[in-house]
Amino acid sequence: MREQAQLKCTSRRCLYCCCCCAGTVFLSSVIVLFWAYWACMVVSRHAGGISDYIPPASQPAARKRRGERHIRILSYNMFLRPLYATDKHTSAEDDFKDERLEFFLREVDQFDVLALQEVWIVCAERRFQWFLKEAVERGFQHWSRSGCYPLQGKPSDGMLLILSRHPLLRHAEVTYDSCSSIDCHASKGALAVRIRPFSDVSCDFELLDTHLQAGRKEDIVEARAGQLSQLRAFVDARGSTLENISTVIAGDFNVDAGSGEHRQRVVGNFPDFFDVLLADGRPSFSTADFGGVATAEPQKVARRRLDYILHKPGKGSRRSPNSSVIEAFVVQGQKFTTLSDHFGVTTTMAC
Repeated sequence: MREQAQLKCTSRRCLYCCCCCAGTVFLSSVIVLFWAYWACMVVSRHAGGISDYIPPASQPAARKRRGERHIRILSYNMFLRPLYATDKHTSAEDDFKDERLEFFLREVDQFDVLALQEVWIVCAERRFQWFLKEAVERGFQHWSRSGCYPLQGKPSDGMLLILSRHPLLRHAEVTYDSCSSIDCHASKGALAVRIRPFSDVSCDFELLDTHLQAGRKEDIVEARAGQLSQLRAFVDARGSTLENISTVIAGDFNVDAGSGEHRQRVVGNFPDFFDVLLADGRPSFSTADFGGVATAEPQKVARRRLDYILHKPGKGSRRSPNSSVIEAFVVQGQKFTTLSDHFGVTTTMAC
């Protein structure tokens, strides 16, 4: 009898311990999930009103562009991954993510609209919120970001962020149906907004920000082909074609400029758009594949052009000729040599 009583007691203790362990694991999992997706829950998908931003005297370049009614656009893959994702040779410094972001914020007075890629929000709440706060203080009071869809089997967001000094309207997002390999864990797609420069409806133009499937294998190329077809359908569904509104598509296409894939899939899907760098006589510059943010002389090492701004002329703001350049954002005197593993592409609209 005594042995049976001891056995029951021991069984109850084991059950109690198991329940405690299970409860601890469950609670820890909930805490981790809340931490990972906290910014998704507390940061608005888009923000800003209908008022335009008037730059202060401390931003003379921005004031000058406003006086000239120019809108400077930057497309930039910022390479701001979460804390657990780093390159091997810069992992000890976390890829200099915070330092690079601080340097980038010193450059934003040059621009009025930022179409950014690889700005992670999942597992990067502190950095994302700080970046937004600093950008707003510098005049980028309007934004649109990728949504988070973990319940749809996408642990990571699409990592897209549009920041603007000018009002944004008609916010929309598409998540691409086709994907391959690790990219299927992210809700890669495109953001779309209607930009209203100077709060003047006659200056409206459409902007789409996208980041396509990475890689060169056959199945990856096919997935990217599906994404480009879906991007074209998304553009057409916006009504910008029927309204004949000037339209800009910006982003990291992960397609080599001049390749067969480029001619068939990019030019083939967007024959009514032109590449602003080619239009302005800058066909030979590369924007990526130079080995990371600590590579010496990255401009000499870059081997591929993967980043684009495409434009379809129409009503509203027009593009200024000979205004398109590649922005390398090279840094001197630091352990990192550039602000990303990509260079940016810029162009200017006018109204």
